[in-house]
Amino acid sequence: EKNSPIECGFNPISYKQIPFSLQFFLIAIIFMIFDVEIALIMPYPMLILWNMKNT
Repeated sequence: EKNSPIECGFNPISYKQIPFSLQFFLIAIIFMIFDVEIALIMPYPMLILWNMKNT
């Protein structure tokens, strides 16, 4: 094993990635888009309400 060219514990020639569903990938991307959109848009109504209280 000391003469083996493999250093990280797996053989890169026989190593295959586990395939994942394209549907799962699309749902994850859509979730991320809506999550970021809500995080960016949500402060504006709160700011408007805060300004209405203070005027």
